[in-house]
Amino acid sequence: MNKMFFRSAFVATLPVLVGYLALGMAFGVLFSRLNLAVPWAGLMSLTIYGGSMQLAGVSMLREHMPLLQIAALSVVINIRHVVYGLSLLGKFKGGGWRSLYMIFALTDETYALLTGCPIPHGADRHKYMFAISILNHSYWIAGGLIGAAAGTLLDFDSTGIEFSMTAIFVVILTDLCREKRNRMPAVLGLSATAGSFLIFGASGMLVPAMIAILGGLLAMRRRIGRLYPEMEADE
Repeated sequence: MNKMFFRSAFVATLPVLVGYLALGMAFGVLFSRLNLAVPWAGLMSLTIYGGSMQLAGVSMLREHMPLLQIAALSVVINIRHVVYGLSLLGKFKGGGWRSLYMIFALTDETYALLTGCPIPHGADRHKYMFAISILNHSYWIAGGLIGAAAGTLLDFDSTGIEFSMTAIFVVILTDLCREKRNRMPAVLGLSATAGSFLIFGASGMLVPAMIAILGGLLAMRRRIGRLYPEMEADE
């Protein structure tokens, strides 16, 4: 891989580096409370690579939740990756084995970079996107390992760390509410969540809320697409 293009990918991923180290460390600290060896945190980050799912997974493991229920919640929590991942099939086409990894390594932040960052002049598109994907993945693994090691070696109060991912999504919701062009996703998410909470209660609201949000977004897909014609263009 050309070092210059890899350097460009590194510069583009610097904001993700900061965020992933912080969130990955939060996961690692929580993981250390399970009294498992540090390398298991790295393996979990390597194979699962989903911030919200990994943080939720710590609670699931601590409560000894049945594997079938964990699998169902994993699909529901990460279903958004399938939805926005479909828009990148054209970009990934022709990438060979790199495309398989990029499909696996697709996260919210990686998606934003792959769709928003221009390809450097003369760079191979697939190699550049692969560099972004693998760099982001490595940041997350490093954060998890550092956090797990710190949580194992240091004795400190970790109360509130589990709220870190919730805080991130609150920020995202705030940005959606401020979006003048289209507030439909924010309204849909808020109404579906509130309705599910009232009907199913706090313990059973997650799955129906996510299904309602997914169904609503699919129903409004064409209308939302007309508001964002730039997202329809395949580079």
